[in-house]
Amino acid sequence: MNGFPFPHLSACRELNGRARDGSEDREDPNLVVLPDGKTFYLQRRLVNSLFGAVFHGIQGECPNTNEEEEQFHVAVKRSSLAHMRRTPQENVFKEIAVMRDLAAGPRQAGGHQFVMPLVAACMSETHVYVVTPYCGGGDLLKMVEPGEGTGEQHARKWFRQILFGLAHVHSRGLCHHDFSPENVVITRMGDAAVVMDFGMVQRMRRGPRGEVLAARDAQRFGKFRYMAPEIWNNQEYDGRQIDIWSVGATLLVCLLGDYPWAAPTRVPMEAQGIYSSDIYSYTTLEQHGAGVMLDRLNLTSRISAGAVDLFCQMLVVDRRLRPSSAQLLAQHPFFAA
Repeated sequence: MNGFPFPHLSACRELNGRARDGSEDREDPNLVVLPDGKTFYLQRRLVNSLFGAVFHGIQGECPNTNEEEEQFHVAVKRSSLAHMRRTPQENVFKEIAVMRDLAAGPRQAGGHQFVMPLVAACMSETHVYVVTPYCGGGDLLKMVEPGEGTGEQHARKWFRQILFGLAHVHSRGLCHHDFSPENVVITRMGDAAVVMDFGMVQRMRRGPRGEVLAARDAQRFGKFRYMAPEIWNNQEYDGRQIDIWSVGATLLVCLLGDYPWAAPTRVPMEAQGIYSSDIYSYTTLEQHGAGVMLDRLNLTSRISAGAVDLFCQMLVVDRRLRPSSAQLLAQHPFFAA
């Protein structure tokens, strides 16, 4: 169980008790009533999730159009228990346990404010509800203009915050394991980036030489384009270092406005039907480094020398050479500019 306290489905009262939703008593299907009496009205569907959907909600039994700005806006992830039993690799109960762990830990250089907090978690007969604050800017990928990116000024600010958030996650002995632009949300005014979606988090352990490892898995978690090469090679890995690779790949997409490769490794047989494009870019990266890869793709003119140097450090195939979040924040000029 990776050290996480997974509540058994029959012991759901450990998640603040049971919720009542409109599907059970044929009341308003958009109304969720928590065991403590708090109510949330689901206004609109934001996005589909692996087990259900995420909704924009407002605390209260219905939206108050005259005082909407004063109401507490939330995001409500509603996950089907039936779907969860069929697809166990991403566990909503684990995500809840992780979010509670992150909230309970000591602050790491302000990292708390860039990690999505948990407002409430509960169950009905058919669903699990995870309630978090609503960030009106959407996910980071929506901020990326195709072919143009976000611009370095925005990227510098957001990725400093992302690294602070991940430093807090790592300080709790956890690695995100599925970092991508879809798993970062931006506040409505664009002033903060918040790391979220902890369903694939893994607990790290100390290796024989003091390195922090996550155990090898039969399944490869994460998204192909952002996955570190040691994951595909089925090697033991430092959980912090695979997150650094994924952050580097995400930053590259944000600055370029496009994916420089189909998957950041030689595409395995089981993925060739999904990602069949040329892997020249990754081969160049592996053999010559990020700087040569960007130069051969005629991309160095679009980003600063500091950004190129940053990619050379984060997207290095030898995981032992990747810096930590704290080292990047303290030492790299890209984040000091």
